[in-house]
Amino acid sequence: ALYSKRFRTIFDYLRKVFWNHLYHYDDKYYRLRCLPHFYIIGQPKCGTTDLYDRLRLHPEVKFSAIKEPHWWTRKRFGIIRLRDGFHDRYPVNDYLDLFDLAAHQIQ
Repeated sequence: ALYSKRFRTIFDYLRKVFWNHLYHYDDKYYRLRCLPHFYIIGQPKCGTTDLYDRLRLHPEVKFSAIKEPHWWTRKRFGIIRLRDGFHDRYPVNDYLDLFDLAAHQIQ
């Protein structure tokens, strides 16, 4: 595939980050971390908030700490608002931390 080398590099990096969060207990490593199984994406005013609100009604669907983390689109590049310029990049650990409550609920 066109992006296979790029994705392989990204996932190799993510795998290392995941291992850094494990702790050792009784000859085993533990820490439940969650990444979303899917994303709700869309342009403004296309109904994504309505879909989000309806999914929240289901007892088996878990959510991140905030509705729109924007990590994949701009925060990982250090962009919070374009007019403010670039800031420090948000590391993937900060993104994963948004799902700690969901991981705890799943556990």
